[in-house]
Amino acid sequence: MKWGKMKHVTNSDWDSRVLAAQPGAHFMQSDAWAALKTGTAWKPSRLEIALPAKTFPVQAFSRKVHPLGTLRHLPRVTGVTSQHVTGLTAAAEASPAGTLAMKLEFFQPIDAPLVAEFIDAGWVACKASQYRHAVVVDTSGTEDTLLAGFKKRARYEVRLAERSGVTVEAAEPTEANMLRLLTLLHETADRTGAFFRNDEYLLKSWREFAARGQGFVYLAEHEGDLVAGAFVMTYGTVGWYKDGGSTREKDKLGGARYLQFCIMRDLQARGIASYDLGVIPPPAEAENSAMKGLFTFKTSFSEETTTFMPALQYRLGRGYDLWHKYEGKYLGAYSKLKHDYWY
Repeated sequence: MKWGKMKHVTNSDWDSRVLAAQPGAHFMQSDAWAALKTGTAWKPSRLEIALPAKTFPVQAFSRKVHPLGTLRHLPRVTGVTSQHVTGLTAAAEASPAGTLAMKLEFFQPIDAPLVAEFIDAGWVACKASQYRHAVVVDTSGTEDTLLAGFKKRARYEVRLAERSGVTVEAAEPTEANMLRLLTLLHETADRTGAFFRNDEYLLKSWREFAARGQGFVYLAEHEGDLVAGAFVMTYGTVGWYKDGGSTREKDKLGGARYLQFCIMRDLQARGIASYDLGVIPPPAEAENSAMKGLFTFKTSFSEETTTFMPALQYRLGRGYDLWHKYEGKYLGAYSKLKHDYWY
């Protein structure tokens, strides 16, 4: 594996506080994510949730839902326990005038008793904007323990790619390398129908995280041909397979799985304890899902899957009932019109 020149991770004061308070914090709670959303329809803000003897820092984003009011969104919060329910509820009730609801999404495994506590406090389940099911690989051990957790096919393809001369580079996050990665995403989208944000959004997000040493470009090649690539984000001790793609040519060399193995091995060296491979369909529905191939690919690295807590909303404004009932249709119409996500 080749190494580019890696920028040292630079945590802001906000990042340091979030990482200390939210174990396994998500990148959507980071300073880089706030910078990404600044200047868009989403307005970042930072809350101090009251707890006994301390506060809990949480990042929020607000957006107008014309003509219903403003939605306040707390994306991918983690470390939430029973003691946070009262404080989060009070924070919701203290939202500015015109707020129709506060939406809370989690980055922690489902906990039925905790969900029940939120429901008792007035929160209701709602449409999630983030994926609920994922493969999260434990990267805290050694290379041997990492490989031992792979299924037989993944181990075979890793060795096949090595024997076949596939190389993986942890490339410098230059504009040229980012554009090479974009070409893979375009090819993947054309071939599979996968949806990616527009190029401008992707490049801005990659730049924001790379500038802080929290974003990395990985490229897999064979005899000079680019066969797979990925952009990986890290925040604290967690890594994410954020965006990626591959070519159909030379796909029998195992380059896509070898790329992921090299990424995980690199993350181990960086002290990253877990690696989120991203969305999969609900495991019980995978066999008949349009994402069956994606499920097969990602679960080849770990048989264990993670189901995150459901999204919850707290009713505030008069427009809430319409929003709660028609959010799905509203988002669908927006995507069809704008060819983009609303969130």
